[in-house]
Amino acid sequence: MVEIRPASSSPLMLALVLAGLPSWGGPVSGGSA
Repeated sequence: MVEIRPASSSPLMLALVLAGLPSWGGPVSGGSA
């Protein structure tokens, strides 16, 4: 997380992570499963 220094990258990365969580947890959230 050393590369996430700019304030503009933090929200972007957080958004990508939050948007990817349901995808990675497909079986858990029932998205892919």
